[in-house]
Order: sequence, then structure tokens, then C-alpha cells
Amino acid sequence: MSSARSDRGRRYAGRVSLPPLEPGASRRRRRRRRTLTLLPALLVAGAVAAVLALVLAGGSPSAATLAERYARAWAHRDWAALYSDLHLASPRQLSPERLAAIELHDDEVATVSGASIGRASAEQGGQVTVLVSVRTRDFRTLYEQFDLTIVPGGGAAVIRWDAAAEFPGLREGERLRRVDSAPSRGTLLARDGTPLAAVPSAANLIGDVGVATGSQLRRLLADGFPASTPVGLDGLEQLFQRRLAGRPGGVLYAGGRLLAATAPRPGVDVRTSISPPLQAQAVSELGASLGGVGAHEGELGESGTGAADYGDADEAGGGDVEDGIGTGTGVTVADGEETATKDEPPSGMDKVPSSDDAILNGV
Repeated sequence: MSSARSDRGRRYAGRVSLPPLEPGASRRRRRRRRTLTLLPALLVAGAVAAVLALVLAGGSPSAATLAERYARAWAHRDWAALYSDLHLASPRQLSPERLAAIELHDDEVATVSGASIGRASAEQGGQVTVLVSVRTRDFRTLYEQFDLTIVPGGGAAVIRWDAAAEFPGLREGERLRRVDSAPSRGTLLARDGTPLAAVPSAANLIGDVGVATGSQLRRLLADGFPASTPVGLDGLEQLFQRRLAGRPGGVLYAGGRLLAATAPRPGVDVRTSISPPLQAQAVSELGASLGGVGAHEGELGESGTGAADYGDADEAGGGDVEDGIGTGTGVTVADGEETATKDEPPSGMDKVPSSDDAILNGV
């Protein structure tokens, strides 16, 4: 017996006595071991996801961002940026030069003067809508929208080139077209309201009206006038072209649909300070000599004949008087007294006002 106890004592000699385990402690240790084992894998997966998110955010904008960028490039007339966001079957489908030509033609037809864009909608069925306000010279502001089709690609998404991507509000198969209507032209008037065309002595001042050509024709078309609209070619008719011409009207169509319409605004009559009797006298005095005649009424500070335009339109009975026309030497009238002069006025009289725009081909 004592021998057996002695053997057990030798077998357990040197062992350390451990406190008893709490309930569940063993399971908690196993879970910690599994967590530590999985942690490196979880860290790697998280890093990959973060890198992937950064790559996608930097290289492939959302459909709404892409659509807004496209609309903004269109509003800024940045055709190169517009072209870079398009999906084309091949470069032959649409070249950068052809795109610019199409867009510039649309601008001319709609008389576009500027544009601003709103926020893009969320993508639905591969389409994104961007609201656009298009300012025009003839049709006021058009409130339209781009309905852009997003094409996913191997890299970044792009926009399909179609009518809806060409101009806000266009639909498949439609093109912009305009039907113009010219306003009635205003009349040049003498000081007393007589049409200058009825004053024979003012014939050399009036100028001719005819068909525009060259740069004048390009300006006429850009302003929305029909090409056949008569314009001032020289003289007073050319100098007062904008006021006499009025504002054109017309109808803007998208295919057969009406987009906008505006009525023409007639040109205004321009009343000069030319006095028919003094004009006739000036022509008689000058004869075949090259020169000019002015008449100055000191009390009112007003110049009369010689195509001068320093009069007071409201006080004289209405009409529009334009500054910038005058002649230099001849007959000066001050306080109702007519005095012949060639270079300098008599003492106590003012010089006749003149300007750089003086008309020298007549009186």
C-alpha cells in the first residue's frame, strides 16, 4: 500500500496545480483563435474593396455626372469636350469637324445667344434627363431638356449620338428649322416730320436700300432676318440700320413640332434735325462744291440742317433723333440770325457741332 502511494507521488511530482475553469471559458478561447485566424483575410478583402472603389470613382463617373458634363460642354460651346463623351460606331459616323458644323448650324437656326443647365435626373432604363434653358435673340428663352442615352462600355460609360444629344428638345428623326418673317422698315424723317425721301435736296444724305451681301448678309442671317430683307447700304439708311430694321419674327420647328414663335417688331422712324428749307438753301449755296452746312439755334442749343442731329426730339414733336451726324462749315444760325461763315464763326457765336461720323458725300 505504502509502495503504491509512493509510486503515485513520484508520477505527480513536479506538476503545477491549476485553478478550476469557469463555465464557457473553453468556448471563448476557441472563438478567439478562429477570429485571429480570419483577421488577415478580412483585412486583405477590405483593402481590395477600398482600392476598387477608388479606381471606379476616379475613372468612371456616374450616369448623372456624365450627362451633366455633356450638357455643360454643350452650353459652353466646347465641341471637343462634347465629342469626347460620345459613343460612335466609328469615326466615320461623325467627325469632330462635322459635329461642330451641325451644332453651329443649330445655333444659327435657333438664334442661340447662351444657355444654362440644371441638375441631371437619376438614370432610368439607361436614360438621363438634363434640363436646359436656351437663350435666343428671336425666340426669347426656350425651356427644353436633353434626354441622353447612356451606353456602358468596357471602360467609362459614354453617350449615344442621336437627335436628342444634338439639341435640347429634339427627338429621333427631327431637325431644327425656322420660318422667318421680316418686320416693316422704319422711315427717315426731316425735322418737320416730312419723309426725307420726299426732300430732293437730301437725296445724297439718305443713302440706298438694297440686298445685303458678304459680312452684312451674315450679320443679317445671324440676327434672324430673311436673306431678302432690304438693308441700308450707305448714308443715313446704313447708319441707322438697326433702328430702322426693327426685330424679325418667325417660327421655330423641331421637325413638324412647334418649339417657339414670335411676331416681328416694326422698325422705328428716325427723325433727323434736317430742315427742308435750309437744306434746299444749303444745296443752292454750295452748288457743285464739296462741303457741308450746319445750322445752330443758340437758345435751344440745337443744330438744324446739314444732316445734323443734335435736336431735342421730344420738344420738337416726337420721333427718334440719333447722335453722331453732322457737317462742318457753311451757314450758321444763332438766335434766329443767319450769318454766312466759312471757317470761324463771328465773335460771340459758337462753332457748329460736328463729329467723326460726319457725312461728307452730301449736304
